[in-house]
Amino acid sequence: MPASQRGRTQTLILLFVLITSLYMTTYSAHVESGDARRLLDTVSSVVDYGDYLLDLSAWQFPPENFDTAHPLPLQSGNVEPLQVLAAAPLYALAKLTPLGLVHTVYLLNVIIGALAVCVLYSYARTLGYRERTSILAAVVFAACTVLWVYSKTFFREPLMLLLLLTSAYLIERLRLRSYRSLPLAAALFLALIGLVLTKASAVLAVPALLILALPPLHGVPWRRLLIAGGVILALLTVIFTALTLFGEVLGAGSRFNLLRILGEGTPRYFLTALHTYLVSPGGSVWGTSPVVLLALPGMMVLLRRGQVRYPVAISGLLLSFALAYAWLNGVHWFGGLSFPPRFLIPVIPFLLIGALPILDQLAEGRSVWWWVAAPLMLYGLWIQITGASLRLDAYVDLLPPEADRLIEWGGGLNVVQYLRPVMIPQLWGVYPADIAWTQIERPIYVGLFALMVIGAGFFIWRRSRGWPVLPAAFVVVLGVGLVDLYGADARYRAFDQSLVAALPLLETETDPGDVILLSSPRYETFFANAGKLWNAGRVISLPLQPGERPSEEQPAQIVADNPAALLTSQTIRLLHNLALTHDRLWLLEDGSPDIWWSARPVERFLSAHYYPVQYWRLGDFTWLVEYSTVSAPDQYAYRAPEATTDLVFGSTLHLSGYELPAGDMYASGSVLPISLYWQTDVPITGNYTVAFFVRDVNGAPIAQLDLAPGGGFRPTSTWIPDAPVWDNRAVELPADLPAGEYQLWVKVYEFTDAAHDLPVTSGEALDGVIGVLPVRIQVR
Repeated sequence: MPASQRGRTQTLILLFVLITSLYMTTYSAHVESGDARRLLDTVSSVVDYGDYLLDLSAWQFPPENFDTAHPLPLQSGNVEPLQVLAAAPLYALAKLTPLGLVHTVYLLNVIIGALAVCVLYSYARTLGYRERTSILAAVVFAACTVLWVYSKTFFREPLMLLLLLTSAYLIERLRLRSYRSLPLAAALFLALIGLVLTKASAVLAVPALLILALPPLHGVPWRRLLIAGGVILALLTVIFTALTLFGEVLGAGSRFNLLRILGEGTPRYFLTALHTYLVSPGGSVWGTSPVVLLALPGMMVLLRRGQVRYPVAISGLLLSFALAYAWLNGVHWFGGLSFPPRFLIPVIPFLLIGALPILDQLAEGRSVWWWVAAPLMLYGLWIQITGASLRLDAYVDLLPPEADRLIEWGGGLNVVQYLRPVMIPQLWGVYPADIAWTQIERPIYVGLFALMVIGAGFFIWRRSRGWPVLPAAFVVVLGVGLVDLYGADARYRAFDQSLVAALPLLETETDPGDVILLSSPRYETFFANAGKLWNAGRVISLPLQPGERPSEEQPAQIVADNPAALLTSQTIRLLHNLALTHDRLWLLEDGSPDIWWSARPVERFLSAHYYPVQYWRLGDFTWLVEYSTVSAPDQYAYRAPEATTDLVFGSTLHLSGYELPAGDMYASGSVLPISLYWQTDVPITGNYTVAFFVRDVNGAPIAQLDLAPGGGFRPTSTWIPDAPVWDNRAVELPADLPAGEYQLWVKVYEFTDAAHDLPVTSGEALDGVIGVLPVRIQVR
């Protein structure tokens, strides 16, 4: 390898280490928005199940369509696939190592940002700028633009930026070789395909790329140019037509349907969005990355030199993105919970390319432009430091009441006193820094990565021997830091031993086709980061229900006797759909019968409509329940049980009947559900437990479930005289159970200091306390 090539390779490696280290000083791995959660959930579904379904984020993106032909009626990620596929290797790496899943996936934009900086350096060198100028442009791009803030996120815009910049870079190199390099052409084709698969809006960049691809016009037949342009447009038409037709296969839904997208445009927010993107001091591309203002004099220099391509292409790129997003995005013009201007981020490196003539003068040392550039760079650096210091949603807490907590409030984008770099420092010391290392009280990692920045800068400047030690040291620090973070990050409930204990239990008890329901979103963060389940059920997180009490101090929105009134209608439809397509359901309950205020509405609903089989207590506030999805009798229908008994326990507790919804013939290993039909003559003061037994003809134990009536939700002390109480429960028969005839027994007892059995005062009894049901089941 020539010495110049070795030197450039060394610079690229050191630049990558410098930028990744810089971004790791503020690395957070905090899921910043609903868009990021949707993407992250899609990544886990692709790697774990090979589909794009939203399971862990179903609490935020609940199912909309229900069909028993689909066992999992979940929303699709409905997103262009490349970001998901790019993050999949990181997710897979985390699943195989002691690293957090979210922690590792959130390295993606750190890596992408560093790669984009390296591409800009190479681009500047290809355009003929000196090494010093190219390094200055790269460092300014990394530290003084919103690329830094977006390195903390999981948004797709950084990947779009990287691929768009790479495409333009490859076009420039091809142009220098008169378009006679097959490897470069193939690389360009892949970059363009990747660009489209990252965001369909990448089509907005096509005119600018075509301008950059123009060869010197003198001596080139216009006919050839027209043919080349026609071929490119035809290829784009074919690609988007194919993506429109097969977008569902890629999990992108209708994201590539350009006719639909164009039809959704609206002028309602157009002027507001356009003003924010291009003019406002707090939301425009120059307002949050002020160093790009150097593109104005820079492009003037290029025009004076007769170099028209880049000024025209850059201006066109900026205007096409601004105009199109302002028109097409409607109410979503701001980009949700994000840092402005989210949708114009891919344009930023091109504005810096336009600024290269000015940066070249700055790199010479003494230049009057430093009087302009230095304040812009320092202000840009301040914006990035403040923007990366706290969570994106912290800013709205300081806005005045008239802002109505809207992050896109006009005052915050146009009034100096409400700008982010002015307001955010007021929250320092009030809110914790949005930095993973300080969240786990390990600020030493911030210092170590800062040393990596200094070391990389030193080796770039001095070209000293021994530089290969730095990348190796970076990998070691990064690996140790991520392992430490995985075991200590309270944001992802790393210390919740009940959930840690749930993982091996779920792997042992559940099968790959099973569904594991989280009763509320509180445990979603743990499973998103640590839910490394192998050959186990699929975890679906339910929303917080209106009948739930999040804490002792917070009352439920709805209090009712009917369990269906305590759930959202979408949750009820989802549960019934899952029950119709699965033999059993698993519920990881965020609550406990031992805590008086814990309402547990999902568990209550399932216990009323289906049959609890087994309970595992994992902690003071965490239970795992297995349900048979055989449909239980309607508790609110005025009907008698199919079979009656004359069993009476004590003097008042009548077991008036029962139902065996699965009949009296069973296979070994199957579940036997039963609904007991209770009544009382007078109010009961105590709370009794009911034990249900399966015994062989000799009385040997086969299966048993001890449970308070109604899954614990119909305690006997609340029974109304003469009002019937349905009590659903089930037991699992042993897999090796011999064929034959088996008995069903019932016992009622109260456990205070010791067990106290109620005597059987009517009906067939054993030992005076066990009621024998007048039925025998057959096992084949």
